[in-house]
Amino acid sequence: MKVIQIQIDDTTHQKLKVAVAQNGESIKNAIINAIKYYIETTKQMQKNGKDK
Repeated sequence: MKVIQIQIDDTTHQKLKVAVAQNGESIKNAIINAIKYYIETTKQMQKNGKDK
């Protein structure tokens, strides 16, 4: 199992808290979903040759 450490600034943290409150989702799930989304979009960009 890989351990992923993420640092977020206060603004991002506030946005996450608001999103979590609105969606009734745990912070952990919100972060996991964000990582999955990031990984997927990164893969797509690499496939499309748009990755710098």
